[in-house]
Amino acid sequence: MSWNKAQSYCRENYEDLFTVKNNDENQQLTMMAQNYTCAWIVRFLSVIVCGSHEYILIREYKTWDEAQDYSRQNHIDLATVQSDEEWSQLNALRAELQFYTWIGLYDDVNSWRWSFQNESITFTKWDKHQPNNFGGNQDCVELRSSGYWRDKSCDFRCVIVCQSKGQPVLVNGSLMSWNKAQSYCRENYEDLFTVKNNDENQQLTMMAQNYTCAWIGLFRDSWKWSDQTTTSPLRWAAGQPDNSFKSVLL
Repeated sequence: MSWNKAQSYCRENYEDLFTVKNNDENQQLTMMAQNYTCAWIVRFLSVIVCGSHEYILIREYKTWDEAQDYSRQNHIDLATVQSDEEWSQLNALRAELQFYTWIGLYDDVNSWRWSFQNESITFTKWDKHQPNNFGGNQDCVELRSSGYWRDKSCDFRCVIVCQSKGQPVLVNGSLMSWNKAQSYCRENYEDLFTVKNNDENQQLTMMAQNYTCAWIGLFRDSWKWSDQTTTSPLRWAAGQPDNSFKSVLL
């Protein structure tokens, strides 16, 4: 099962997912789970930054939040990686114990804002159970024919609702990714449309009622570093991110 389902199951039937406090316990778990590809636990080692381009490995098992608190209290922060050289440094540290380690990258699921002038959101019309970031890469927002919003992969293709002098303009016959839609609207109008109230949302719903989905201007910067530096190109493993964690293991 997924990590979230595993956590719920353990909390309902036992105490929680297992916390590994030392190498003996880790070896015990390894023996217990030797016939399986993987097993969920709660805590991992962490790599923190204690100076410019200087990393140290913390040989204590912690949750990501615990690791962040520890690193900020005792050093600078969890490790931020901005170059191939720094990736190599971190991998060399992690290879010492051949075990997963926390770094400072996390998924900021609440960073929604509007494309036009980076305005913060004051009105929302989320569909049931939305936003859910299914698959870990849903950073843009579509308007459904029902009039409700869903987060969606920005590579998905929808019709476009641009903004011109504060009014919505439906671009007929063009299905684009969110990024292409943003570029198109900025080149030809003002931007993708910002929905400020329920009346405007109903107006858009009527305009786009013959389409399955329409892009609006809402999006989020998902993956961020704990120290708030700009995210560098990320080296995801195959099939990642898969939304199992809101923070990242190296």
